[in-house]
Amino acid sequence: MHRGDAYYELLQQCRNAYCSCRESLLRMTVQVHMDKLKEQHGPVGMTRLASVFLIRLCTVETLLYLDFFGDKKDASDDSKSNATNLASQVMSDDGTYYDSEFQAYLTSLCSAWHRTVRRGLVTMLDLDTL
Repeated sequence: MHRGDAYYELLQQCRNAYCSCRESLLRMTVQVHMDKLKEQHGPVGMTRLASVFLIRLCTVETLLYLDFFGDKKDASDDSKSNATNLASQVMSDDGTYYDSEFQAYLTSLCSAWHRTVRRGLVTMLDLDTL
């Protein structure tokens, strides 16, 4: 298939639609989970657990995005997993992915953690915990 300007414009529109739909689908779920972690574990435990949760969520979301929008190349090395092959196609050596719309989507998901931690820190009076 000839990949002209129209193809790349359509592909970018699909990526934008994907990111906005995933964000609207997950935003409230992530926020509710952050609030639940804060209630159950307090600010310190919530910070630890939420960090692990968001790392896993962002990893899964990145692999899902790359599975759909990544370049489909034949895997010549069978020893690598499919996820590693997909991730290496679009990521740089330092593990970062360069798609501004997708990065904005992940940032939006992680901002729920920031809002929850900030609300807890503003009301906290114990200096040792801070």
